[in-house]
Amino acid sequence: NALRNQMNPHFVYNALNSIQNYIFKKDTENANHYLTQFSRLMRSILELSKLEYISLQREVEFLKNYMELEQMRFPNQFDFQINFDESIFLEDYFIPPLLLQPILENSVKYAFKNVDYKGLIELIIEVFEDKNQINI
Repeated sequence: NALRNQMNPHFVYNALNSIQNYIFKKDTENANHYLTQFSRLMRSILELSKLEYISLQREVEFLKNYMELEQMRFPNQFDFQINFDESIFLEDYFIPPLLLQPILENSVKYAFKNVDYKGLIELIIEVFEDKNQINI
């Protein structure tokens, strides 16, 4: 239950408002795209929150979807990158689900609040040489 509650209710409300805004503007292409991405995100939350651990690959896929929605809500406010050594097989590493989303949500919410330039949110994943620890 605690994991399910990590997703800020304001995000859900704002996402639905964004879809409604696209509909009011008769921008059906963006409304459909946003609704599709939002439904994928909600499904992921429900699926992942039941699990004790998920692969880092699944977490990264979830975060990409989440951040794409945030970029649609805040166009031209920030870019988002996930960087990791291509030799790292993300399926081999497991973390609690939805662990990183609140951190990215706070980055979107507060990092660019009072700036007049396009920001960058970068998620860097590193594996230590012994391969038993990761740094995110």
